[in-house]
Amino acid sequence: MTFSTLLEAKEYYNSYAKRIGFSIRTNTSRRSAFTKEVEKVQFVCNKEGKGKKSKSKEQIDELIYDSDDDSNSDQEGGAEMLVEGEEDRKHNKNSAGIKRKREKMKCTQCKARMVVKLIGARWHVIYFISEHNHALITKPSLTKFLRSHKKIPKEEKAFISLLHGCNLKTGRVMQLMSEFYGSRQLVPYEDKDVHNFRSTLRTTKKYKDMQEMLEYFEELKQHDPEFFYKFKLDDDYRLRNLFWIDGAARRAYETYHDYVSFDTTYMTNMYDMPFAPFIGINRHGQSFQLGCAFLRDEKTPSFVWLFQTFLEAMKEKAPLNIITDQDGAMRSAIEHVFPLANHRNCRWHIMNKAAGTVGPLLKEDKELEDKFKDCINYSVMPEEFEAKWQAMIQKHGLQDNKHFGHLYSIR
Repeated sequence: MTFSTLLEAKEYYNSYAKRIGFSIRTNTSRRSAFTKEVEKVQFVCNKEGKGKKSKSKEQIDELIYDSDDDSNSDQEGGAEMLVEGEEDRKHNKNSAGIKRKREKMKCTQCKARMVVKLIGARWHVIYFISEHNHALITKPSLTKFLRSHKKIPKEEKAFISLLHGCNLKTGRVMQLMSEFYGSRQLVPYEDKDVHNFRSTLRTTKKYKDMQEMLEYFEELKQHDPEFFYKFKLDDDYRLRNLFWIDGAARRAYETYHDYVSFDTTYMTNMYDMPFAPFIGINRHGQSFQLGCAFLRDEKTPSFVWLFQTFLEAMKEKAPLNIITDQDGAMRSAIEHVFPLANHRNCRWHIMNKAAGTVGPLLKEDKELEDKFKDCINYSVMPEEFEAKWQAMIQKHGLQDNKHFGHLYSIR
């Protein structure tokens, strides 16, 4: 047989090895004396050779072949040897100091091999031995554990990268691949392989995502001149805070700036940074987005920076009313940046927190629960609320209840 490239020859022999039931590695290669390019390569069974006795302090009599077939592809002499004692001392100690046993690859001096040589522009098979002196793996579900077959195909790497971009977990990715292959046992790789590949993707993107984001924002500004963004870095030049808003939202805010809702309860991104959207409402009662931000933390300085940036984007026009949760740092920042705004707490957050404090009392007394909900939900004017609240407190003897007292203090 002949092949166009050395990689094609290697992949063909490896696919043959997977079907037969063994693993391969590159044993030796030879370079041309004139061109210095590789012109002859030998692929062998992973059990080729007999190994050497280690000289570790433990006097270990067996060795482990590191069958990474890329490690010696351009060198003379066989696979790289790893001494078990040295490997254990470096990586395989638990907290109790006990060494973890590794699976041993026992060499049987197997002669199975394929030798290819560059003749002209193609690689020719010049020598081939098919017989093995050891048992072969016949179950397809087990061949994926052999070193040369334990990898993710190139096409599937692209698909896994797409799923990784959608923030799917490793377990969910393996579920999808199991559906494609028909069974989890037939997937030619394990959860750990997918996890390691996703770690590589994160490492690759680690220092590129900020640049890609800025390039994307600049591209948006070319189509939308009023698009606005601003960011802040920390002392290590890492992103600390980020805010952006498009031109349509900035124009809408000029008319609908009387009410803004602000929240930071979303943290479903891979960086665990709170996502903070500004939400407005138009004359039709429809909510729309007035920009959004990512923050490193939820402390007062971060909120002050964000609100000041919001004012900068909105031409120093502050909202007339702003509604948030009961966060103290957020309240301090609003008092500093929006001193004239009417700040109110979100009813949903109030009721959600009240369920864990006054909830047990309301559960025991149905009449109290009905009056509490009527007071909170259906009081239109402050005077109406005060009258209902005082009547409820007096009738049910809640004058000394600290939870009801706290709710009244933030009314």
